[in-house]
Amino acid sequence: MSFPNPSARGARRFAFVPLLVLLVPILLGPAPAHAQTVDVKTFVTQWYVHGTPYAEAHAYGPQAIPELVAMLQDPQMEPHWVKIVYTLGSIGDPAAVQPLMDFLRGLHGEISVDAFRGALGVLPAIGSIAYGGDAGAIKIVQDFVQPTADATYGVDFTYGRYRGDALAEVLGRMSIMGLGFSGRPESLDLLNKMFNDHGTRADWLDNVSEAITINSRITSLGPTRVYAGER
Repeated sequence: MSFPNPSARGARRFAFVPLLVLLVPILLGPAPAHAQTVDVKTFVTQWYVHGTPYAEAHAYGPQAIPELVAMLQDPQMEPHWVKIVYTLGSIGDPAAVQPLMDFLRGLHGEISVDAFRGALGVLPAIGSIAYGGDAGAIKIVQDFVQPTADATYGVDFTYGRYRGDALAEVLGRMSIMGLGFSGRPESLDLLNKMFNDHGTRADWLDNVSEAITINSRITSLGPTRVYAGER
């Protein structure tokens, strides 16, 4: 497997920090777990100062997937799509992989910032599902480090400057995050190979290094402790 470099598909460098600003408060904020007290719709329509709590999201279980998927198909829920996507990933059941990809492929044309946040959350969410060993989830997050994956999977939306090569590039960064969240040894092998491959984009190396650290921590501690900010 070869990895994208700055000359592939005429790729240009795009700053990753603004994308993390869109996602980190929702995907990575260390939030303490407490007793589950609300229905899943109330849970995903609330806003959390320290990020959507992983343990609570996970506790809704596979039985919540149909309702969450229905909310992903509801335009009125668009401001909350990123939290719905995150919750589906946190539940960790392979039944959510196809609906998440259907959501990503179902976005067309120029989309809103809320839809873009949801789209960016898909690959990290699928990476979280891959933690359980689902082969389909693992393959998706591995595939999207390639610059043609968006076309292969039928992803064709745009958001501002994120179109064509730029869209493929940012989805590649999200897949790197997903490889980290997976905590899988095969994902760690790929990340290490990317880090040591001279063909990997130079501006991806910090992201790959961070994903290696996250992957190793999730392997040793498990996602609940990692996302709760435990050491």
